[in-house]
Amino acid sequence: MKNLTVLNNDKLTMSSREIAALVEKRHDNVKRTIDTLLEKKLIGCPQIEDGEKSANGVVEKVYLIGKRDSYVIVAQLSPEFTARLVDRWQELEAKSQSNLPNFSNPAEAARAWALQYEQNQSLLIENTKKDQLIGEYKPKADYVDMILKSTSLVTITQIAKDYGKSGRAMNKLLNDLGIQYYQSGQWLLYSKYHAQGYTHSETINIKHNNGLDEIKMTTKWTQKGRLFLYDRLKAAAVLPLIEQKAA
Repeated sequence: MKNLTVLNNDKLTMSSREIAALVEKRHDNVKRTIDTLLEKKLIGCPQIEDGEKSANGVVEKVYLIGKRDSYVIVAQLSPEFTARLVDRWQELEAKSQSNLPNFSNPAEAARAWALQYEQNQSLLIENTKKDQLIGEYKPKADYVDMILKSTSLVTITQIAKDYGKSGRAMNKLLNDLGIQYYQSGQWLLYSKYHAQGYTHSETINIKHNNGLDEIKMTTKWTQKGRLFLYDRLKAAAVLPLIEQKAA
């Protein structure tokens, strides 16, 4: 991990490549996660530097991430690796400490103890914020991972169950949010959403007691659509049960 961590303007940063190594992910996947968090304004804009040059002459771009934002990124990628991140930051901060003061000099010793006390207090506050941040992001990571592991279509009733609602209540909520409307017995997306790959219409054959068949169209949601609903509902302060329990 040589040259992956730098002290820039007296501020320690960790590179996106080192984060990838810590969480055992591909570097390009880590950078995509960073870009997504940037778009959602969940982390600050990192410094970018040139990395290694590939065999075909392309120079890799590497992000330099501050301590707070590194916790957000790891919580999104793999919360179980947070302990590794904590250990790594402790190593970096220990290396960045200046030489020990001359404790035989009372004035210098007093300044050193005062500085150490301030640093300990700052670290306590920072660790408290970090623990809260990890607690906030882990439920989201769990729910998003659950969505991404599935490739099947799901009904609105299945999605509604994640939020502790009925299918009817969820359909009404999505209608109130301007996402869909009801027409000819089927819920349809408004025009700005219908070409995004969020839903798929299926034809079902209903057999009535009188022997007659009825052909009906029904809307199912793709996993991409499910993620879209997650973001829209969260923006409206509607959380899935897994995040409500952690709140």
